[in-house]
Amino acid sequence: MSDAPSYLEAAWTARLGVAPGAEPDGTLTVEGGVPSEVMRWLNGRCGGPRAHPTRDRTTVLPGGLPADDPAVRSRVEEVTDALAAAIRAVHTLDPTGCPATITTVDRIARATGPAALLDHVRRLAALTATRAAVSDVVTLGGARLDGITVDVDPAGRLVWHGLVEAASIAAGDPYRDFAAAARSLAAAYGPEVLPRFFELVGLAEPDPVRLELHAALDELGV
Repeated sequence: MSDAPSYLEAAWTARLGVAPGAEPDGTLTVEGGVPSEVMRWLNGRCGGPRAHPTRDRTTVLPGGLPADDPAVRSRVEEVTDALAAAIRAVHTLDPTGCPATITTVDRIARATGPAALLDHVRRLAALTATRAAVSDVVTLGGARLDGITVDVDPAGRLVWHGLVEAASIAAGDPYRDFAAAARSLAAAYGPEVLPRFFELVGLAEPDPVRLELHAALDELGV
């Protein structure tokens, strides 16, 4: 980010306590909550060229600036495009050999919370069982604005740069990411940005039941 606009440099320094020019060489094995096996598998497949332990050393920030940072959040279309680009990049990876797998059945089995919400999840799951199956892909898990980083390309446009953390990456239902991203974008910018997002991720006809199911599972923290 050495050629980034000054407002990005200031925000970057505030986040990590180092200036962009002082970025340390990255390593994909870090202390904290990121499984090194996932990071080793991910290395070279997608994301930014560097990985930086944050101050609390529980996540990885591979260059760039989180897409929910006030310095960039107002650039709605570019941030939306960046989140879609991150999801496309991860979803196109071959899930063979991915060290982690999470099925929708697993998420439902782990869910705990208000009885009404759990009943709602079970009803939605029963409805999805009558629909055509969706092939598993590599999923981000953290497909939210605070889960990716953006940087400035040579034309001055914000583009996807990397992933903030990898602890939730696993092979699974792509709607896990579609729902999380849609919730994050709608909360930040309103539902009017969602048609653009769905088009960018290649979801011509989003399944509202699957979206609602995975949104409810996110709400339950699984």
